Amino acid sequence: MDLYSWVALAPQTSRVLSVLGVANSVHAVAGSTAPGLTFVPQHIQIQVTVVITTACSGIYSFGIFASAFVAFVLTEFQTMSRRVWLLLGLGFLTAYVANVLRMVVIVLVGYYTDTSATDLQNMLLAHSYGGWLIFLGWIALFWTAVFRLLPPGVSAHPARETGSAPRGTGARCGICAGILTPVVPALRCACGATHHRSCILRTGRCPDCGRAPTVDAGRVTTEISSRPSN
Repeated sequence: MDLYSWVALAPQTSRVLSVLGVANSVHAVAGSTAPGLTFVPQHIQIQVTVVITTACSGIYSFGIFASAFVAFVLTEFQTMSRRVWLLLGLGFLTAYVANVLRMVVIVLVGYYTDTSATDLQNMLLAHSYGGWLIFLGWIALFWTAVFRLLPPGVSAHPARETGSAPRGTGARCGICAGILTPVVPALRCACGATHHRSCILRTGRCPDCGRAPTVDAGRVTTEISSRPSN
């Protein structure tokens, strides 16, 4: 039974299309457990039914997103903070909205652009490629939001009061003691110490040798200046 399509996709797609002025109906389809969404294209004047099966519902995008997010959390966090949980919920919500949007776009393409000459080829193209484009779009926006809402000070593991690093962790920033990962930009000082880029710019000095970062036209050089502090 295509429960997801019946409960959370076909009815919502139908409502959005109705709001946009596209008359449609959702109904059972003979020989299939998936719902059918029927509409009449403007330039064909025959009923067209889109059967929304699980395979084409976009439900698998939830799994793709979840696996990527879990991998990110396991790499960057020791515990799930409230903000991380909120971002996880936002990701699932965005995936769901993207699935509904995908179905709406497919029907709209067929409704407005297909004619007797195209024989619904435009709608089929939207079905084949529209979903991937929408998926790539929302996933790019989501990860942009993640990196903006989780700056190094939030995602990094806090240092213990004793100054010792937790067991099983990798290299750490010499300033905030947060884990150094490819996710967060870092700079290596001429003395060999490595710090988060934002940390060294905030403090203005390498705590190990006292050297200051060199800024050229708004950019920080890949190594911290060898000029000693006063």
